[in-house]
Amino acid sequence: MITFPFVSLFSFILFFGSMISFSSSHWFGVWVGLEVNLMGFIPLMIYNGSSQEVESGMKYFLVQALGSGMVLFGGLGFYKYCGSWEMSGMAVSVYSSIMMFGLLLKMGVAPFHFWLPAVMAGLSWMANGILVTWQKLVPLFLLYSFFSFSSILLLGVCFASSFFGGVGGMNQTSIRALLAYSSIVHLGWLKASSKLSGFVCIIYFFIYFLLSVMIFYSLWNKEFSGGNQMESVFSWSGSDQQVFCLLFLSLAGLPPLVGFVGKWLVLNLLLGLDWFFLCFVLIIGSLLSLYYYLILSFSVGLSVPEDKNVFIFGNKLKSLMLVVNLMGGGLILWMFSS
Repeated sequence: MITFPFVSLFSFILFFGSMISFSSSHWFGVWVGLEVNLMGFIPLMIYNGSSQEVESGMKYFLVQALGSGMVLFGGLGFYKYCGSWEMSGMAVSVYSSIMMFGLLLKMGVAPFHFWLPAVMAGLSWMANGILVTWQKLVPLFLLYSFFSFSSILLLGVCFASSFFGGVGGMNQTSIRALLAYSSIVHLGWLKASSKLSGFVCIIYFFIYFLLSVMIFYSLWNKEFSGGNQMESVFSWSGSDQQVFCLLFLSLAGLPPLVGFVGKWLVLNLLLGLDWFFLCFVLIIGSLLSLYYYLILSFSVGLSVPEDKNVFIFGNKLKSLMLVVNLMGGGLILWMFSS
């Protein structure tokens, strides 16, 4: 049984660790914040005590410890190289490259994504929601603010994220694994936007964060035995199934849903700067991921029996999700075009 003090305490530690990393002006402080964040998140991952959660928690701990070790090693080398822990004094060196790859590993960006599907497979929906949203925020901020990606490296990261995220999600029967590969695809879009515009990156991350919270809340609210399999979604009510399909299609980026706005902003930015090949890479990855989005959405949406409740507006939360997805995209596009 989950107790409120347990969840609130470790949630505060997780949040406090992230704030330390955000506010620190030294790499040592960043490393301390990442470790505090890790110590706050692991108890939330394994609070049920099941063998799957413990296994996923151990895998996550080992990977994050390796990433933190790379960050600390690069910081120590950078201190020896430059004589300062100051983050504003970053210079291109082998030590900064080690730190950069350590942060990419902690995020789960391809080709450092090998741990993400395996970890998400055994976690609760709440822990998975935190993992694909909040836990990406600090590494993404650090990579955007203090590291310079070459064009070749950026293309390599985006291509790997699009390819592995798109192909890996095909023929998956686990919703957790499917959402893990979906996260990898979206990380490619986030890296492309963070290279060119912090504002566009923030908008994209906010939209992805919003959609992920709604999806994982819907799954957590319907927690049941065997809930990691796609077949379990077919036991939901008709209205729940339709809202779930709508959220998935929005996450795929189909217009006029709100998920389309983030991808439209990124593509508009890249085309304006003549990054045509990068646009092509990201679009191909999205088309690959659209394959498994549509299979799940059509299978669920077209299989609603006549005796199930399909009246979405009978529930205020479902109505809010519907309005955010249908009207949010058009509203944001109108704000940017005016």
